Amino acid sequence: MNAIMHNHKSILLLLLIVTYNLSGQNPYFNKIDKSTGLPSNTIYDITQDQKGFMWFATNEGVCKYDGVSFSNLSTKKVTSKAGSSLVVDNNNTIYYCNFDGYIYYNKNEILEPVPQNQPLGYSPIGILNNKILTTEKNNIIVYDINDLKIIKKFAFNHNTFVTSTRGDNCYYILSDCLYKIDQNLKIEKIKLPEELNNISEAKLLKYGNGKLYFFNKYRQSYFIFEKGSFKKHYLPIPENIIQNIAFVDNQIWLCTTNGIFKLNDKNDVEHWFKNHNISYFFKDSFQNYWISTLNEGLFLIPNLNTKLYQFPETISQFDFLEDKLLIGTVNNSIYSFDLTLHKQQKIHKDLDNHEIYLLKKVNDYFFATSSQFRVYNNKTKLILEKKVAVKNIIPIDHKYFGVAASGFCGILCFDTKLKSEWDTFYNIRKKEKDVLNEARIESNIKAKSIAYNPVNKTIYISTNLGVITQTFHEKKTLFYKNKPLYINHLNTWKNYIFGVNANGSLIQIDNQNKIKTIPITSEEINKIKIIRNHLFIITKKNILLYNLSNKTKIEILTNNQEFDVTDIGELNNQILFATKKGMIAQNLEDINLIHNQKFILNHITINDVDYSQLPKTLSFDQNNIKFNFSVLNFSTSYSNAISYKINNNKWYTLENNSRKLILNELSPGTYQLEFRVYNPSIQKYDLLSYTFEIKPPFWKTPLFLSALLAFIFILCYLVFKNHVKKINLRNKEKLEKVNLENELNKSRLTAIKSQMNPHFFFNALNTIQSYILTRDNKKALYYLKKFSVLTRNILETSEKEYISLEDEIKTLELYLEIEKARFNENEFFFNIETQISTQKESIKVPAMLLQPFIENAVKHGLLHKNGIKKIAIQFNQHKEYLTISIEDNGIGRKKSQELNLLKRGNHISFATEALMKRIEILNLNQNKKISIQYTDIEDSLESGTIVTIQIPI
Repeated sequence: MNAIMHNHKSILLLLLIVTYNLSGQNPYFNKIDKSTGLPSNTIYDITQDQKGFMWFATNEGVCKYDGVSFSNLSTKKVTSKAGSSLVVDNNNTIYYCNFDGYIYYNKNEILEPVPQNQPLGYSPIGILNNKILTTEKNNIIVYDINDLKIIKKFAFNHNTFVTSTRGDNCYYILSDCLYKIDQNLKIEKIKLPEELNNISEAKLLKYGNGKLYFFNKYRQSYFIFEKGSFKKHYLPIPENIIQNIAFVDNQIWLCTTNGIFKLNDKNDVEHWFKNHNISYFFKDSFQNYWISTLNEGLFLIPNLNTKLYQFPETISQFDFLEDKLLIGTVNNSIYSFDLTLHKQQKIHKDLDNHEIYLLKKVNDYFFATSSQFRVYNNKTKLILEKKVAVKNIIPIDHKYFGVAASGFCGILCFDTKLKSEWDTFYNIRKKEKDVLNEARIESNIKAKSIAYNPVNKTIYISTNLGVITQTFHEKKTLFYKNKPLYINHLNTWKNYIFGVNANGSLIQIDNQNKIKTIPITSEEINKIKIIRNHLFIITKKNILLYNLSNKTKIEILTNNQEFDVTDIGELNNQILFATKKGMIAQNLEDINLIHNQKFILNHITINDVDYSQLPKTLSFDQNNIKFNFSVLNFSTSYSNAISYKINNNKWYTLENNSRKLILNELSPGTYQLEFRVYNPSIQKYDLLSYTFEIKPPFWKTPLFLSALLAFIFILCYLVFKNHVKKINLRNKEKLEKVNLENELNKSRLTAIKSQMNPHFFFNALNTIQSYILTRDNKKALYYLKKFSVLTRNILETSEKEYISLEDEIKTLELYLEIEKARFNENEFFFNIETQISTQKESIKVPAMLLQPFIENAVKHGLLHKNGIKKIAIQFNQHKEYLTISIEDNGIGRKKSQELNLLKRGNHISFATEALMKRIEILNLNQNKKISIQYTDIEDSLESGTIVTIQIPI
């Protein structure tokens, strides 16, 4: 029995060795690590959310990747950063569990904790529909995804817990038995085989392909649970620590400390990435493959069929010799290499380590240049060796070769017996001392590249003096825009010559020597190579394939400093790329595989408030809008620029490949906003379009404007009506004023009449006559003179509304002088006093206003008094008023009224009525009015009247 077991183990070991030796080459990959922005080179888990972003659980926490940059989630609330078990729920929320066993979820780029009691340590998270499942002490916990509240608990023995996983709409927990919880939260306990019941061993549990797999990190055997039964299997791999299991493309991928093993249903295995510590393997929705490592970051594999053949030396140039590769290295070595058998044979090796910068098979020869120029036949036998720096060599026809070298350019041949149409040119130019037995086109120049156009039978040579052309009979220099043309890397396709100028632009020369620039890429071109109808363009970032027949372009490889593509070739339906890492082989049918690019809007910020979608309608003050985008294209490091246009305006490109567009102070109106980004895989633009309207403020709406117009119309009507009313009022006031002026004129006439009273004139003239009759000529002349002056003053004053106080006092003095003559001498006395600070000439009083009051004092008060008759007139200024006091010692108003009643009855003096009417007119529409106050003096010794008049100054 022991012998049988021993033989069985030997056969198994032999099978493992044979199978393992059949492992393939590593796929071509792009390395992403801390140098490219990854927070840590230690990666534990990978997932992708529903939008397409990649998520990584690293030693520094959780980060998100959009193909260009990483954003690390805030870890201020976590107990430790390192963790794994990245899962995505139906709401596109990311969850992960750190190695302390605490679960967190992403909320606005911050890791928020899920409420837990006592976690058991790290346990993979399970999500079933809208539920989250995990373990804690003595319980299996079920949370509601929407509010993270516990909705159910299952009791279990936490001391026997091993691990858990999700699959087939169920959550599996490996413990003292296998717990199976379905989406309806029904639990089933499944008994384990005795070998799986050992809880002390490090087990891995994974669901895939409709089966549940039980792996042990350190054993070569594993179990499959299917249809209610367990079956044991053996792994055909050497002993390695298995760290994780992934199911990709319906195959098992074992992630180990010594690379990754692909295991198919037939138990065949491929071993990739030997000596790399692999933690997980993942395939995204864009058909890219991701490998996470524990010390080297991430390996991004665009295509598993694109292989990387590692080589002992760095490849500089290569070409093909039958079904093998001719490889030249930077260490001055030449190898033949069999891709199928992955075997190489050394053809040449120099100790000077000079780079082989030319390795080319032409007809039955192949040529190599390093420190020397060598020619080999098709049996790899060296037939010529010269110390000359040949830069390029091409076939002209079956006999001649075109050669470009440092110092000369021309044509040469190795078999002079052959015939050619270039024989005449060769024989004329041939000289015996030429180093390669060549016929030179030009000497003492630095020739860089050479090409031949068979249509116009012209040789084109790129030199330090420009491009030289040579036909059978003529040599000339090409000019472009009146300047010599400087281009390198000359290639021929049909009747065209292509090259690259110093600015990295593609130049085309047709058979008429017409020159133009071909705008294939905005990147600076380093080198080109034409193979059949394919133009390969090498830039610092990409390798582009341009189909010269149908003018289509596609990106076929990402170029970077790690790989640095130096040469391109085609063999057995494969495109080969020489790089620093080795030879990359890509199947031609895989070139046109579309690696999906996704152009998405992450969020919109309107007035510093985030929105997941752009509202169709915005208020007038919601006019500061910021758009945040991502262009998800992980298969390339090329960052496509985003362009936008508003309405029907021209396209604008965001600066420096920005992923933000900020629109400030947008005016009200309807906007059609379009974005585009070039998709190199499909050679078209990915488009996003948004239509939104910014409403005008309410004061600019049609309803408000209509109401405003109506209001303005009503207001104008009211203003017009008010204006008409004011005009009517002014007209009325003018009419009233005219009437007042008429009344005033009448009052003036009355005052004149009263002042020119016939009794007064009769009395004054009688007095003057009496002086004449008594021959008192002196007095007669005195009073006659005063009478004439008074009469003239009264007539002059009647033409004026206001006169100065000084003129008024003079008139009053004349009047009282004449009245005094009517009385006996030493019987009548008058006194006029002024106590005014202002000049009397500047104070104006109404004309002929005071004289009637003095006349009444004389006529009604003093005339009937016996004895001394006195009248005192006093002018005083109180602020803005002139106060005039007229005091007489006559009989008083009471006795005067009694006498008047006896004479006239109830008749009111015409002069008095006219005076009061005039004062009323003068006071009309005035803030400061003329006032009159009568004071009767009634005591035992004296009687009389005081009239106080206040006139505004």
